[in-house]
Amino acid sequence: MLLINTKFTIGNVYIYGEYICYYIFMVVICFISQFAKKDGNIAAGRHSVINFVNWLRVFLI
Repeated sequence: MLLINTKFTIGNVYIYGEYICYYIFMVVICFISQFAKKDGNIAAGRHSVINFVNWLRVFLI
């Protein structure tokens, strides 16, 4: 699968890179939510996720 993706054009590689970044972003959100539940402070965990999403939007845009 990785070899097939490396043979695509620059545009397709860029889209594939965005997919990888989105997957990593979802894993980070799941990790933060699990850590917040383990810590027993779900509200603060969600607040930190919202701040992280806003920071990521500013960084990417």
